[in-house]
Amino acid sequence: MQDKLIKSDINQLLKDVVFITIFAVLFFFIVGKFGGYLSDYITKKSCTAIDEQYIVGKTPGSGTCIKNSGNINIKK
Repeated sequence: MQDKLIKSDINQLLKDVVFITIFAVLFFFIVGKFGGYLSDYITKKSCTAIDEQYIVGKTPGSGTCIKNSGNINIKK
C-alpha cells in the first residue's frame, strides 16, 4: 500500500516538473520573440515623458530617445 503511495507521489512530482519546464521554455521563447517590442514601447513612452523625441531603431528593441537642442539632435 505504501509503495503505491510513494510511486504515485513520484509520478505526480515528475508531472509537475515537466509542466513547469514546458511553461518556462514557452515563457522565455515568448519574451525572446516579443521582448524587443516591449522595450521599444517602454522607451517610446519614457521619451514623451521627458520631452525627447523617439527614434525607431533598425531592429526591435533598438529604438532610442534624442534630445532636441535647437537644430542639432544630440543622441544619448
